[in-house]
Amino acid sequence: MAAGSPLARWLVRDWTALALSCCGLVSQEPEGVFQVRSQAPDGRWSVAEHGGSDSSDVRASALMTLACIADAERAQVYVKAVGPAIDWLRKLPDKRGRIGFRDDPEWGVDHAIVTCCLLEWARSHRADDVLVSAAAATNALVTLLQQLNGKASSELVVWSRACLAAIRKARADDSANRWGGFPDGALERACALGHASATNAQERAAALLLAVLGDRGLRTEQLREVAWPSEDIAEPMTALYLTMAYALATEPGRRAAKEADGLWSVAVERAEAVRVMAHTKGKLRGSWDPKGDFGQRYGRIGTTGAAGLLLLTRWRKCYLALWM
Repeated sequence: MAAGSPLARWLVRDWTALALSCCGLVSQEPEGVFQVRSQAPDGRWSVAEHGGSDSSDVRASALMTLACIADAERAQVYVKAVGPAIDWLRKLPDKRGRIGFRDDPEWGVDHAIVTCCLLEWARSHRADDVLVSAAAATNALVTLLQQLNGKASSELVVWSRACLAAIRKARADDSANRWGGFPDGALERACALGHASATNAQERAAALLLAVLGDRGLRTEQLREVAWPSEDIAEPMTALYLTMAYALATEPGRRAAKEADGLWSVAVERAEAVRVMAHTKGKLRGSWDPKGDFGQRYGRIGTTGAAGLLLLTRWRKCYLALWM
């Protein structure tokens, strides 16, 4: 059966819905889904209330919001949560447009992920009221990358590329020129400045993803240079970056496509292991228990958001511009 045949597409679509339904990500009763049930009245998700650090609400809430936006086929389930979340995220920038600014180099990644949220929501829902906030955040992101001048982390560049993809995708469908003022050219040049050497597995996985996105002389052995995490849910961002890299590397026309098939099979197998870890009953239905350093910092909120993006990537159903 051909991969692109109507029957194959039907099987993927229906099995995807079944798989996500089984792990609690899909519900006809939105109030019963963890993503909706656990949201604070102000629109954020409180990490401290769900096993993480109280300083991690920005990134964890952004990951949860992105996972909801990305699951376009079931958007009606999550729309009740995404609107208030976007409203909360829009209030975060300081006078210079910086989101989550603090004395910690990680703030830049938080900023880029939130910016991606704003751009993707404005793009996918034609939310013009978000455009001003999204433009200010994008300009601040360009400034940050220029200041780092090639010393940005690979993760920061990955999410900056995700922002660029969202702007370019929106512009392609923008007959009214609503996105005309966005600095996509400046952002592209800022991303091209490069990134610093990776210092951990998560950054190495992000660097591999950037190499696949660039596909400039990518060697097959490069795809094997980053080991899969021993416990997927304890390192969900590493697993997400690797899964996306393998998904892109196996696309038709890629030089490493044939050799990457085996790695993609591993990603599929490991994503299934993540799926069955989800709670399927009770108040935690549709969520994952936090584990490892990531879980300690970002709690159930960040873990669930990252796991949701991972599963959508595995099923090639992640409707974010960079993934598309």
